[in-house]
Order: sequence, then C-alpha cells, then structure tokens
Amino acid sequence: MLRVLTLSLCAVLLVVPGVEEAHALGSVVLELAPGQGNPRNSEGDFITLKDVRILFVYSHFTGGIEDDASAYLASRVSSDEGRTWSAEDKMEVAKEGAFNIMSVSMLRLGADEIGLFYLRKESDGDCRGYLRRSSDEGKTWNEPTLCMPEMGYYVVNNARIVRTRDGRIVIPTAWHTPTSPL
Repeated sequence: MLRVLTLSLCAVLLVVPGVEEAHALGSVVLELAPGQGNPRNSEGDFITLKDVRILFVYSHFTGGIEDDASAYLASRVSSDEGRTWSAEDKMEVAKEGAFNIMSVSMLRLGADEIGLFYLRKESDGDCRGYLRRSSDEGKTWNEPTLCMPEMGYYVVNNARIVRTRDGRIVIPTAWHTPTSPL
C-alpha cells in the first residue's frame, strides 16, 4: 500500500489517501507552529530509514520570518509510518554562514548512505548548495561539501533533488543575478 505524507508551507503534516483509516483524510498529525524564538518553520524533506522510521528535516528559523533570518536544520522522527512524531526538535545542523541554512532535500545515495542537501545563505548575492552525508541513518552528518563552487545566488526548492539510474545526482537550480555588490 502506498503511503504518502505532504508538507504544506505552514509546516503542517497531513495524512492523505492510502494511510490507515484511523486518521481522517487531511487530518493534522504534526503542526510546527511558530512561537517565541521560533517565528517560522519551512522547507523540509522526508526520508525513510532502514528501520522504517521516517526522518523529517526542515528549516527552523530563530531570527525572524524573512529568508535571510537565522535558521538551523531541525528534525522530527516518526516510528509509526507518520501517525505520530517525536515531541521535540533535534538540531541536525547548526546555523552556518552569515545568514542561515535552509531548503532541505534528502536522498539515499547508496545502500548505506543518506545525503542531506541544503542552501547556505551568506549574503544577498551568495546562496549556494551544500551536501552532508550520513552513513549511520542520520544519527550524525559529515562536514559539508560545496555543490555549487561558482559564486552566485542559487535557489533550489526543497525535496527536488533526484538521482538518475546511472547514479548521477541532479539538482534543479535557479540562478539569480545579484542585486547588490558581493
């Protein structure tokens, strides 16, 4: 049976057709509402771990609601196919760069490795993609590898990175011309 979870822009997880009848169509199973010191949650992705838990990593903003506000990558885990989620955030990757990190995509890179892709925003003219790898199902992540070495402002929507049959990783990217000097 196909089981699918969706993430809306307001960071609410919904149950959709194909998931146990215990939840009504469209019922909220996790709401990551903004609050004191956390005015925004956004841009996340899911990956199923080998033990069938679901790992959800997303942008946890601490410095405001704007795209240049401070943020780190946080996670929640479900052990029951998305019906319930861990109660507390786990910090996966601390804030990096001058502004933040955001726009998460995850991808299984091989039988024993998960890739965590994200954008690091350094300035209004420098926003580039990075990759961290985990060989222990997301318990730890290695040091970041820059995926876009040429300076520029790149936009990668979350949950869009794919791997081709021959193993190539494709990162759909929009490049913006900087509006101010770097």
